Amino acid sequence: MKNIKTALISFVVIILVLFIAVTVFLKTFNVMRFKPQIINQLNKALNRKVDFKTVNLGMSLKQGITLSIGDLSVSDDAQFSNDSMLTVKDTSLGIDILSYIKRREINVPSVIVNAPKVNLVRLKEGKINLSSIVKTDQGQVEQVSSQAKTGVIVPSLLINSFKITDGAINYIDRAFQPEINLKIKDLDALIQAVSLTKPFPFTAQAGLLSSKQNLKVKGKLGLNLNANEVVISDLQAETDLSMLSLERIPLDLPMLKDASLPQGLSGTLKLSFDKLVAGPKGLMGLSGEVSLDNANARVKGLALPIKDIGIRAKITEDKITIDKTSLAVGQGIITVQGIINDYLKRQIFNIQTVVKDLNLGEVIAQGSGQVKIEGFLSSNLNLNGYGLSQEALQDKLSGKGDISLTKVKIKNINVLRTVLDKISVIPGLAEKVQTNLSEKYKEKLNHKDTTIADIELPVLIEQGKVVISDAILTADEFVIRGQAQVGLSGSYDFKGVLLVPMELSVSMVAAVDRLRYLLNERGEIQIPLGIYGKAPAVNFKVDAEYIAKRMLLEEGKKQLLKVLEKTFEKEEPQTEQTEGEPQSEAQPAQQ
Repeated sequence: MKNIKTALISFVVIILVLFIAVTVFLKTFNVMRFKPQIINQLNKALNRKVDFKTVNLGMSLKQGITLSIGDLSVSDDAQFSNDSMLTVKDTSLGIDILSYIKRREINVPSVIVNAPKVNLVRLKEGKINLSSIVKTDQGQVEQVSSQAKTGVIVPSLLINSFKITDGAINYIDRAFQPEINLKIKDLDALIQAVSLTKPFPFTAQAGLLSSKQNLKVKGKLGLNLNANEVVISDLQAETDLSMLSLERIPLDLPMLKDASLPQGLSGTLKLSFDKLVAGPKGLMGLSGEVSLDNANARVKGLALPIKDIGIRAKITEDKITIDKTSLAVGQGIITVQGIINDYLKRQIFNIQTVVKDLNLGEVIAQGSGQVKIEGFLSSNLNLNGYGLSQEALQDKLSGKGDISLTKVKIKNINVLRTVLDKISVIPGLAEKVQTNLSEKYKEKLNHKDTTIADIELPVLIEQGKVVISDAILTADEFVIRGQAQVGLSGSYDFKGVLLVPMELSVSMVAAVDRLRYLLNERGEIQIPLGIYGKAPAVNFKVDAEYIAKRMLLEEGKKQLLKVLEKTFEKEEPQTEQTEGEPQSEAQPAQQ
């Protein structure tokens, strides 16, 4: 027993002496002497220029041999950028030597990476800088494969914990014009049980378009060294939309700088991907879903917030399928479904939208202007185009469908009276007409508002504008017909005519005789009219030049008829004189 005890004590002493000796050695060993050799090997392994300022070796009972590197930098390929692809303030890791001795396993208890910054660059043709950082040597692959077949044991690598703190990712995508420059900040991540042969779990939090950590991600990572690929599976991501800094969106995503972005958002957006693969050929095997429930948004130009936003969409590497998106504005409901192909480049889309009972008074911010618009809009539109930027939609958006308007009322304006006041060639026309009308029609011109009958119109969408080739607005006292165009911004332009029904036209001509010059072949007063502006503003323009020419022409006809009548009257006595009466008084007329 005494011998055993002595042996154990001796063994502990030996181990302790060895530990102290190794510790002293590592403390006094200057690894910086080998910096050129280390950098040379890293350059070959990573296919990039690598540099660091400090490197230290140490010894720890918990982690074994420890290695720390300060101010590490990895350059980028010149075809992508002239900046560093990766910079790290400091990195530390430990290596368990006993695991290697016992199980031929390189066991790293922990790796801590502080303040890493990664610049990811995607070229126009789709190539990503990260995909070429390691060039797999086919000879090495075949050698590893041969060793596996012959039973040679290859040491496995296991990292128990890989922790990232205060990281940042700058993503530049030149496939878009202008290019995307998306920044992910405050990145904290934890990767556990890192293996070269098995998938391993990870979690991460970061700030995306936000000053706070608003993005949470979890899933599994796998490394395919033979194909130089990273495989991500069971990926779950979610973000709180209320934490978005909306003013940053046009800065990081410049293609949206002219878009009508919301002024406020709430709700949780969730993404779920079964699998995606990142490798030398870019992003492959992408398959996932996007969902959003019960979200709300405030949009400039809308009187009420958008509520109950629900989204269901499927994403692959080249297509987004919108199963159904719905939202409510007041009592109105809008639903959207369709497909966006090649969404990272050309964004070719076919979208179907259905609008039901949208209250114009709730949708259009009426502002402080006097004129207000009431009524309900429903529509069914099929939209096509490519490019989702405001500029692309204005140039390329096309489609067709139908629009219906019911219970439309233009408040605080009498359209007929306003149009009559615009006919400047007859000063005070509206007042003169009203004074001499019957009580029935006086009331119509005195009415404060204008009520429009229900409208159903087929529409075409060309170059981002809704075109109505035969627009008809009907009221009790007039009909407006012509062609209308409505832009995405809410601006509109109408060119046509205002027609006054025959019965009212007769009364108006009786009140102001000169109005008969504006009668058409059906006995209706016809006034060339333009209506333009941006909702809810309403501006009327009467073609005064046309009216003046029409009056001048009709007055000319009238005077010509008078001359002809006088001529014929003078010719009648001349015929009677040939039958025997004296002709002396007729001589001057014949001359």
